[in-house]
Amino acid sequence: PEDPEWDEFGNDLYAIPEVPQVQPNQVLESIPSRVEEDGKIKAHIDMTDMDWQR
Repeated sequence: PEDPEWDEFGNDLYAIPEVPQVQPNQVLESIPSRVEEDGKIKAHIDMTDMDWQR
């Protein structure tokens, strides 16, 4: 008979998993790079539109 409190990998079914904490600094640092990346993508799309209009 199997123990119903353990899954097939030996993990406790009732254990609360640990959640890694995210540092707020990392989130704030990624925002400017995201804005910069979006600007580059928009510039590339606009440039491609200009090429097609020629």
